[in-house]
Amino acid sequence: MWSADTKILLLQKYRKCPVYRPASGEQLPSYFYSMLDDVDRTMQYSEAIRQCVNEVPVSNPYIVDVGVGTGLLSALALFHNSSAIVVGVDVNERALRASRKVMQDLGFSNRFYGVTVSANMNSAALLKKIQRSIHSTDSTPFDVILSEILGTFVYGESMETYVSKYLPFVKTFDDKLYAIPQKCTQTFASYEFQVPISSKHAIESALYDALRYKEYISTDKGGLGIALHMYASKQTNAPVPIYEATYTKKPISKQTVRQTIQMPTLENTEHLNLGVFEWECDLWNGTMLKNTIKQYKEISQTTSERYALARQNAWGFMVCGLKQVSHVKVKYTKEHCTEISLTIDALPYILHDVAMDRFSWVATSADENLATNLCELVKHNVRDHASTVIHIVDDVTCGLFTHKLSMTLQNVAIDVSTLYSSVHDVVEKVCESTRANLLKMRGMRRRLKEIRTPSCVICPSLCYMHSDYERKKQQYLEFAKSLGCDVLFPSCNSIRETVQVQTSSGPMISHPQFPRKATAIPQMIEHDETRFSTRDFHSVPFWNLDDSSEQKFDLTVHHVQGDGPIANLSRIEQLLVQKDYASALARMVGGSGIICRIGYTDVPTSSEEDDDDDDDDEEYRPTKRRR
Repeated sequence: MWSADTKILLLQKYRKCPVYRPASGEQLPSYFYSMLDDVDRTMQYSEAIRQCVNEVPVSNPYIVDVGVGTGLLSALALFHNSSAIVVGVDVNERALRASRKVMQDLGFSNRFYGVTVSANMNSAALLKKIQRSIHSTDSTPFDVILSEILGTFVYGESMETYVSKYLPFVKTFDDKLYAIPQKCTQTFASYEFQVPISSKHAIESALYDALRYKEYISTDKGGLGIALHMYASKQTNAPVPIYEATYTKKPISKQTVRQTIQMPTLENTEHLNLGVFEWECDLWNGTMLKNTIKQYKEISQTTSERYALARQNAWGFMVCGLKQVSHVKVKYTKEHCTEISLTIDALPYILHDVAMDRFSWVATSADENLATNLCELVKHNVRDHASTVIHIVDDVTCGLFTHKLSMTLQNVAIDVSTLYSSVHDVVEKVCESTRANLLKMRGMRRRLKEIRTPSCVICPSLCYMHSDYERKKQQYLEFAKSLGCDVLFPSCNSIRETVQVQTSSGPMISHPQFPRKATAIPQMIEHDETRFSTRDFHSVPFWNLDDSSEQKFDLTVHHVQGDGPIANLSRIEQLLVQKDYASALARMVGGSGIICRIGYTDVPTSSEEDDDDDDDDEEYRPTKRRR
């Protein structure tokens, strides 16, 4: 896809929203696996495809799957219609090889054609290549068109653009086009969420910073890393549509609406008030795929939190802050795709871009388990006396731990040092009613002579996994010694070990040709060279909690070992058993996340560990504010 910098330059130069660039090359992108692990997505598409391919008025329908990926939708079409033939097109040769292997394993290879295309091919070149692949001269060789090029915005990955290239090749029957999805609708709604006070202030701080740069933020791991569906919430304004695309006619019918919404008076300022972009797709005759807060909650309650988090990581939501906002204007435009105007104190603020990888530090503000249990660890090892001085370095819980510690130990003196002003400001708000002494750092650590000699130094960041964990730990040890202290909490190390896993790989359908081989875990096993982390793929800690033993394999993990609330696979599993999903997610996305590789023992521990995660230090060291 486009890098954030490239997107901004294109916006400034051409005043238009650039088209999403699909993942090409020889590597399967890590986000594929979250999508493939979303059981609700699979089952909704399965039902829609079953109906569509059996309703189309031809006996052996030819189907084009635009963006075939690992072949899941194509395999569903072949599974539901034994006479169907599918042409899967993609720019990613590795994905096409995976789809061909899936079809071979399922016995579908004689009815599947995988065609490599490029994103900039015109319709004439596409048709010529497809005709050559299927040995046809028909200018409209297809009866059905499938696609799932969906993003955080329903139009965010330019499905309309890419599907439009193939529509001329699809027949109509009585002026009806057989397309999945049939219609996609983007909406905007306002919500009130009951989140921990640390998360409230952290999210509001991030949104305010983004506002200054005309940006909104996503909730996935590239944005806030907070799963909103986990918290009690209510809509304060019903969803209003801003975009609707209908795919059942040529050309695609698109409607955009500029909405002006008056915000209600906030009933409770202690809650987090957000504008949330949600979408729904009518896949086929009322079979719905929904990216909404309500649907995430339903998936969590009726299926598993594992699959709700899979959707959160694959899509999530775009959000903007509504604190002190009186009016919101939202519209879809060719220039910016999504433009939001917020009226605050009678002044308009325009947002038209996405904040990228600057606010990962927000995620760990939700780790209430860490704050509580680290307090207990300190309580059992430190004397609660007026002569005791505790120095907290980089409270990555955004003040939640500091606040709880000041309530737990009534007599000790507490100093808190935070290197970055964004985190410091949040800690200051959360701890304003406590006796904690906040030391604001300016670039370098404050002069040591201005800091009291502590009885112990506490580094909550060491509870989380980092690709350079031992180096980070050494830095904290040296800082503690520079203060004249040799007591450091928590006492942890990073270790690499291999664990045995047995779990399920998606929908529990026993038919041998149901395409479970195209879902996440079989694909990860098939492509065992793929390195990933729990930041990329949240399902890992759920695996051993599954009653199924359908898939058995070895998993090599690089995580934290020691006392206290740490980013260790078994500790996160315990949080899931306790249904403390928010703390479990924070432990999964904090730092680099637990680093994993299936079937291998050489999990790297340095810069080569992740194929697409270069932001390990961003979680606790947000980029300095631009001037």
